[in-house]
Amino acid sequence: MNFLQKNIRYILISFSIVAFIVFYLLALKLFNNNKVFYVVVDSATALNKGDFIYTDDEKIGSVNELDTSKSLSNKVIAKIILNRNLNIPDKSYFQIEQGEAGNAMRLALTLKASSGYYEKNDTIPLLLPVSNAITVREPQKKVEKTEINQPVTIDSIKPPIETKKEESRIAFKVQFVTSVDKIPQDSKIFKGIQNVSFYKDKTLYKYVTGSTSDLSESVKYCEEIKKLGFPDAFVVAFSGDQRIPVKEAVKLLKK
Repeated sequence: MNFLQKNIRYILISFSIVAFIVFYLLALKLFNNNKVFYVVVDSATALNKGDFIYTDDEKIGSVNELDTSKSLSNKVIAKIILNRNLNIPDKSYFQIEQGEAGNAMRLALTLKASSGYYEKNDTIPLLLPVSNAITVREPQKKVEKTEINQPVTIDSIKPPIETKKEESRIAFKVQFVTSVDKIPQDSKIFKGIQNVSFYKDKTLYKYVTGSTSDLSESVKYCEEIKKLGFPDAFVVAFSGDQRIPVKEAVKLLKK
């Protein structure tokens, strides 16, 4: 008893140091769980640095940076940081919603069940309202009103021009199908889309189409692929055969 009484001060100090270290490590782990993702938005969208990211009206992160480089052709790459250790299924997407304060806008993440997940630094697709959808068509003469509302078919889509220069190894493509099994090239699943290729990510086969060094062209093509019945399509970037974040690809093209 006398020993405890004499050393109680040192015991408490030691306990406090251990508790501080434990809490510090926990806080450090939580900090490291922050995940960085990207989303490509129209430059006219009223997003600002610091705007919150929501899912089901719960704040899960914020816009950390906006890349407004001229080479993006009226597009902005928004870097977002999620402050929760949230696993995002690879069929999930962002939408731009009206915020609570006046005309403020916000990014809302819709989580969709899937067998795969986005990884850090992936680009998550933005689902545009139908009224804002981008249409890519061959120049036409006067179009009859009855033709305006015709459904989009594979014949009406103009794929982006493929990069011909051998030295340019950076390419943007549209990912539109993910499967646990390998799909034949002539499968009806692809709905007539040509030049389909795939890359394997762990146990999943991920199918892409279109290849261009112009990000804005790939974004437009992606919107047309969505209209064909692939609403979860999104833009991915490659350096050679290696998939890289879209933001990194943009930086490499500037060099």
